[in-house]
Amino acid sequence: MTVTAVPTAGEMMQTHVVSVSENDSLREALMLMTEHHVHGLPVTDAQDTVVGVITATDILQYEEEVVESTEGQPESLGSYFDPQNQSWETVRMLNDIDDLPSAKIRDVMSPDVISVTSDTDARVVARKMRCHDVHRVLVLNESRQLLGIISAFDFVKLFAT
Repeated sequence: MTVTAVPTAGEMMQTHVVSVSENDSLREALMLMTEHHVHGLPVTDAQDTVVGVITATDILQYEEEVVESTEGQPESLGSYFDPQNQSWETVRMLNDIDDLPSAKIRDVMSPDVISVTSDTDARVVARKMRCHDVHRVLVLNESRQLLGIISAFDFVKLFAT
């Protein structure tokens, strides 16, 4: 029987991570999500400390609460998100993105960050993702600065090799 070493979060994580500032607008976050084909972004403060996460769902919920759907207004951003494919219909959406309220990310983000350290065992990472029902976790250092991200797809790649 061969014993295979379990990788750590630091060995699995993606290090190219797009993030936003808590002072950026929702428009900026949504533009980055569509440009980079992601559904969530880590949020940092002026000291590059992770202070939250902003997701497409957060933006859609905010828009639903704030923007009243009346005749003559542009379509809800929700009409541009295809839940079956988990993707944005970018070309259509970008035409109406200027109509999104100019709220700051700090007003809409979730301050609850699901994270691990770089030396966390991959099995612990997987259990944490399952327990919190998330598709990605941030890898942070002791100062809560972003080192990388691990997504469910990273586990697919791990088992496929």
